[in-house]
Amino acid sequence: MWNYVFNFFKKLLKRQFAGNPIVEDTGPYLQKTAQALSVGLIGVLVFVGLGFLGAIIIVLGSIKQWF
Repeated sequence: MWNYVFNFFKKLLKRQFAGNPIVEDTGPYLQKTAQALSVGLIGVLVFVGLGFLGAIIIVLGSIKQWF
């Protein structure tokens, strides 16, 4: 999954930079930016997943009167 997300952002950034002579030679910038976006997206997905898990626990706890 990590490689898929990383390659997605890398291709997206390459498309965005295509034809621009200033950033045609992206060097390590493209790699680092794609990696940062991948890490950020995975972090957001983890927090959203934890939020859903917490909501499910609260709903189940309310139904079963755990609280």
